[in-house]
Amino acid sequence: MKRTAFLVIIFLLFIVSSTAQQNVQLLKQEAVQHMEAARFGEALDLLNKVITSQPRIAENYYLRAKCFENRNSNYNAIVDFRRAINLLKSDRTVSEELRSQINAEYNNLLTIWHAEINKRINGYKREIAINPNNAFNYLEIGKNYRLLEEWKTAEEWYDQYLSRDDNPSPDEIIRYTEILAKTKSIKKGEIVLKKFTLKYPEDWRLWSKYGYFTMWVGNYKNAQKAFEQALSFKPYFTEALEGLEQAKRKPYVRVKQKTTRKKEYAIDRYYRILKKNPANTDIRYKLIDELIDKKRIEEAFQQLQFLSKNPVNQEKFDKKLKFVTNYRDSLYQLEIQDLQNRVELNPNDKDAIKKLAEYYEYLEDYESAIVILDTYLTENPNETDTELLYRYARLSAWIKEFDRALEIMDKILATNPDNLDYQMFKAQILIWTPQQLDVAESLLDKVYAKRPNSIDVIVSFGSLRLLQDNPEAAQELCNKAKEINPSHQDALKLQSNIDFYLLRAEEEKTLVILEEGRQLFLDSDCKEALKYYEKYLEEATPTNLLLKEYGDVNFCAENYDKALEIYQGILADGYDYDVALMEAKAFFAKGDSLKAVEKFEMIVQEEPDDFESNLFLCDAYTKAEIYDSAKAVVERLRAWDLDSAEIAMVNLRETWIPVTGIMGTIEAFPAYVGFAPTGGFYTDNLGFRLLTYGGRLELGINRYLAIGASFYKSQIYKNSATRDYNSFKGHIFLNLSYNFRADFGYGVVNTPGFDKEDEIEANVDYLEKDLMRFTFSYKHSYSGILLYTSSFVDFPKQYKTDHYKLSGSYLLNDALLFKGYFQYLRNTDENEGNSFQLKPGYFLKDYLLLGYEFYYSNYKFESKLYYTPIDFESHSAWADWIVSDTERLQFTFSGKLGIVSAENTNIIRELGLKTKYKPAKNFTLEGELTVGSTVRQKSTYASEDPTAAERTFSYSFASGRISIFWNLW
Repeated sequence: MKRTAFLVIIFLLFIVSSTAQQNVQLLKQEAVQHMEAARFGEALDLLNKVITSQPRIAENYYLRAKCFENRNSNYNAIVDFRRAINLLKSDRTVSEELRSQINAEYNNLLTIWHAEINKRINGYKREIAINPNNAFNYLEIGKNYRLLEEWKTAEEWYDQYLSRDDNPSPDEIIRYTEILAKTKSIKKGEIVLKKFTLKYPEDWRLWSKYGYFTMWVGNYKNAQKAFEQALSFKPYFTEALEGLEQAKRKPYVRVKQKTTRKKEYAIDRYYRILKKNPANTDIRYKLIDELIDKKRIEEAFQQLQFLSKNPVNQEKFDKKLKFVTNYRDSLYQLEIQDLQNRVELNPNDKDAIKKLAEYYEYLEDYESAIVILDTYLTENPNETDTELLYRYARLSAWIKEFDRALEIMDKILATNPDNLDYQMFKAQILIWTPQQLDVAESLLDKVYAKRPNSIDVIVSFGSLRLLQDNPEAAQELCNKAKEINPSHQDALKLQSNIDFYLLRAEEEKTLVILEEGRQLFLDSDCKEALKYYEKYLEEATPTNLLLKEYGDVNFCAENYDKALEIYQGILADGYDYDVALMEAKAFFAKGDSLKAVEKFEMIVQEEPDDFESNLFLCDAYTKAEIYDSAKAVVERLRAWDLDSAEIAMVNLRETWIPVTGIMGTIEAFPAYVGFAPTGGFYTDNLGFRLLTYGGRLELGINRYLAIGASFYKSQIYKNSATRDYNSFKGHIFLNLSYNFRADFGYGVVNTPGFDKEDEIEANVDYLEKDLMRFTFSYKHSYSGILLYTSSFVDFPKQYKTDHYKLSGSYLLNDALLFKGYFQYLRNTDENEGNSFQLKPGYFLKDYLLLGYEFYYSNYKFESKLYYTPIDFESHSAWADWIVSDTERLQFTFSGKLGIVSAENTNIIRELGLKTKYKPAKNFTLEGELTVGSTVRQKSTYASEDPTAAERTFSYSFASGRISIFWNLW
């Protein structure tokens, strides 16, 4: 009963396998239909599945290459074109027309791609001309020459990069050593890897590379240790496993002993030496020469095939391969022509037919061989020649006609049940399929009993054990095969299959973690899903597809900066529409409208007919208040052939775009109404007290223009006396762009006992978020308000002051910040003064900024009414601790410690905090508080004795400000 159930399961699996092949063709047809409709993303998804099922079909890679090419992912396209071209040699399903087309299109794309790379290289060289110390540009040039496969040039640029960057990533070191391997700079690579395995002691990839370079210079003992170190971190790392096997097979020097032996022919001697040491390339070349000399061309060709993966001397190899191939092909073609003539004269000439099929098989022209045998067997259906039938079965298997091959083998074995070759080949077909594994095992048992040291039998048994989910037994058999011949290709392939099996088993365990994360992602529990993705990524090496998925989860969890970092990392490897779209969406979601516009414009330029990207571009224009462009997108979309759902989405976007022009202004008036109350104080140890409070009202006419009015009251205290200054101004606000804002105010200021005076104010501000800010301000008012002195409280005269100030900041390379200001004051007492501050700083961490401050102030002459330093200079160290920097809350602590350059060195101290809190979209609260101490020159105040020995005295102060901006409309 159990046997019957097992056979039923095998039969069902066979049916499913046949159905799967049909499904693959349907997937391929659907992919081609998507390509014809320019839906290359959908086509790519289908072709990935097709290639997984049919990895040896050249056309599949050609189609995927065309998808990548149409999505401007030229590197991926080049890789797939090369795979297709490599398969053209063995894939007989490709027509001559398609062969020519693939080669022509590959060469055309290669020309375009190389032009793009050279253009990028020239761009980075221009950057180097501007700033020769930026290591990044040298790295990018090296990477691009690597893509061009100009290895020596790539090595030179990487050398220049490493001379400027003491902290390269392990990835860059691996790329660099791959280049060194190409340029044969083995000793240099060993030195580099020795250094960086110490720097990154847990990176198994570096240890593995170090093992190979150490082995190549002949240090097998250290190479073995390096491979073992790599495997201690990544037990199934195939590269290290293969290297360890090679390191263990190092040649030993043996003492020669005199022996008497019979004469041995050169070919036999070379075969014997190679059996013991397959890696002896010199001997293999000598064997090839002997085989050519003795006209044993097929054997010479097989030896060259063995050398093809590592020819050592490429020029020598190419020369011999060309000679053998031409000789072989021309000889066989002559034989084929002669045999074809014989078959035409006598279609039943069995000897000619067998020999003709054999020559076709030598030339790997399996289809022609099958046609010859098909014709003969159709005319002679009762043919019993087992040699001919056995060749027919093998050829059928080579073109993947396994059912026919199995049918023939059953017929042969019916009359030759004890033939070990026939038993072996049927078992191999059953394993390749796979099917009837119990029958395959029974056949292999019989062959193994007679041929226990046959690598073909051992490897087949190992493959069977792997199919039976017994990797331990498969490994034992593989080890036995490698003991017999360590470099046998089938043994190495079995080892690779075992490693892959174990790796897949390990990955399946970690895949459970990923699937849990994916399910949470589908359930929109993105923050919880992130934990599973991060745990999975700790144990797995992600592909770009998985990284994109990880970026999407971060996007969903509103970690926009992290999502952008991931997307930009993927795009660095080449353009991908889906990733580029998500990058633009992330900029849009985090509120960087201008960057979102820039990214969506680039995508639409690449995919002008894509509805989704055009729709998002419209949204970005609207959010950035570029309404004319948003309307243009809507009009363009309306001209398309849209379905009802798409029309509804376009209509909705149109309602979001405000009306512009005169009618828009009338319809949207007021654009906004804002109220900004503010209050502040300043106090010092000289008895000066200043209290300021008031507010400003803004009324938006449109997005560019607003008007407003302000009222402020300033109260200055001196002992028991007080003086009030009341100012009232009208304002015009200009929002000329997203970055540029200007404010002009004009009004009056009055104080008891004096006439009203004009008060003028102007501010111009340019801001690029997270990069630069420059501000110019001007104010004309009473000196008592602007000069922070109490002298005018009871002074019989009131001076006026013009105050000019230019301030700015600039962030260089996301790390170095320059900021400072210059201000100039001119008073009606004909005195004038200026002060200058420069504050460079460096971000040690994202939240910690350290820097140096230079301050200088000077007046035309000293005044007894207000502070007028002469050649005052100070030097300070300062720091900002950014506690929070989010859209909702910004909070920073600051401190300063310095010295004053005077007759006596005095200490400056200052502490402060600044905050900006936005609890709602239309409500912002800002505040700051500062306390500090410095020194001032005594002779600048009437109350001080100018003849005093000490020219300076301690000055301490405290100041604060709080303001609100409330958007009422």
